[in-house]
Amino acid sequence: MKFARHRCRLALVGLLALTVAACSGEGPTPPKKEVLVPLRPAASSTAPPVVMVGAADSAKGPVAVDAQGRVLYTFDKDGKGGSKRRAPSCVGACATTWPPLLSDSGMPVALPGIDPTKLGIVIRKDGGKQVTLDGRPLYRHSGDTAPGQTTGDGKDGWHVASPKPGG
Repeated sequence: MKFARHRCRLALVGLLALTVAACSGEGPTPPKKEVLVPLRPAASSTAPPVVMVGAADSAKGPVAVDAQGRVLYTFDKDGKGGSKRRAPSCVGACATTWPPLLSDSGMPVALPGIDPTKLGIVIRKDGGKQVTLDGRPLYRHSGDTAPGQTTGDGKDGWHVASPKPGG
């Protein structure tokens, strides 16, 4: 009789264990689904936009342009950067006619036609971070109202920026 009671308890414990295992949902784990997160910031992000510099063809030949296709310029008085880089010389009223290409988000991004190793930043006298190409600070011209216009080329030491190093 003792043996029968023991067998009955053992069967009851086994049945209980099977019931618990079946109800707990244990068993093979289904594969986890990957969650893809977009790399672009949310619309409400306050991060400054990334500045991009690319190349385009114009009536003047190949030129450096911003992300909107507006032609970029260099100023003879700035000279070429290098190890003796100085602050850009177009400030005040000059910067109203020739707005500097500024980057608050860090290093600019090279679009097709631009060597990324030739892009840089120089600190302006007002503390702004101006984008450089091949060591030369870049500007836009207020007289250019549409992508591809080059109305500032050749005016008082201003030239379209060449996308080619040394150009």
